[in-house]
Amino acid sequence: VEEQKTAGAYDSLTPLALRAPPPPLDMGAWVHSGAALAVAILSTILSTALGLYNSYRHLKNWTEPRSQRYVVRILLIAPVYAICSCIAVPLRENAVIAETVRDMFEAFIIYTFLALVLEYCGGDLNCVDSIKHEAPLRHPFPLCCLPPLRKDGRFLRFCKQGTLQFVIVKPLMGVIGLITFSRGQYYRPEYQITLLVIYNISYTLALYCLLLFYLATHKLLEKHNPVLKFFSIKAMVFATYWQGVAVSLSPGISQEDATAWNNFILCVEMVVFSTLLLFAFGVEEYKRKNIEGLGVKNKDLWESFTDVISVKDLIADAYHNFVPAYQDYVLQSGTEDGDEPVRYRAKTYLVGNLDEDKMKGNI
Repeated sequence: VEEQKTAGAYDSLTPLALRAPPPPLDMGAWVHSGAALAVAILSTILSTALGLYNSYRHLKNWTEPRSQRYVVRILLIAPVYAICSCIAVPLRENAVIAETVRDMFEAFIIYTFLALVLEYCGGDLNCVDSIKHEAPLRHPFPLCCLPPLRKDGRFLRFCKQGTLQFVIVKPLMGVIGLITFSRGQYYRPEYQITLLVIYNISYTLALYCLLLFYLATHKLLEKHNPVLKFFSIKAMVFATYWQGVAVSLSPGISQEDATAWNNFILCVEMVVFSTLLLFAFGVEEYKRKNIEGLGVKNKDLWESFTDVISVKDLIADAYHNFVPAYQDYVLQSGTEDGDEPVRYRAKTYLVGNLDEDKMKGNI
């Protein structure tokens, strides 16, 4: 007993520098612990509540359906991100299933954001008409050596195609990922490298096209607080992607642990992004119109929500921007009297389909 007391007294007097350091925290084990899951769940509940709250406010002040359906879709990205990431945290290697659902919704949001910005510009046709007489747009650094782009229908179609390719590539690679996962090939280095290359090209092209579009139309968007809107979307979709790449390439961490850490970080980050979206896509403008009796009459909440989840506009817009429309033209000049007019068939790409309702006089 005396020896134990002496040893205890000696330990208490031992300088901190001479004591054995505590065992290092196993970060790989912690992210799979109950504490990490609890933090992820609490963060998911908070971010989902913020996103649904802001969405509900828009549905209650449904004064501009053409733009608000896009706004509500964007507001739902944080809850979907958080829920899918939270589900993926404890799934370990099976997390790819929840991540695929998240990735598909992410692609849908990129199209939705571009459609919203075009709606702010007055639609495709009005957007082109407003910028076509401006000076050509110079490419930003480091591509400033490329020839300037004329702000016409071709420019708008290029921006839309560059963005819509991401909407096609992301779900397609998600389906391929599920197939390779079911066959036990998903985590093979060859497939992961191929996936990384394809995603990097697709993400970069979509991000660059959105940047070009913003540079060309920022004057038309001044009253809609475009900087905060563009920043929030780019940060949520593009920055979080490269964050995941950085986590997966971290030294000394397995692929399974890297996936869990990335999903855990996303759960926590969505609280911040939900708050950011609350300010970037607030309801004040629409609420004011509702109080003043402007805009359209409020619909039933369910009717407004069904308008939000409909994807008919996405399908139609993708078709019109990638599939050429053929039309017959008649040459009247250069023909002699009595001759049949010369006919020829040419193809053209429609600027877009978002103005179709306006041309029909509908909301």
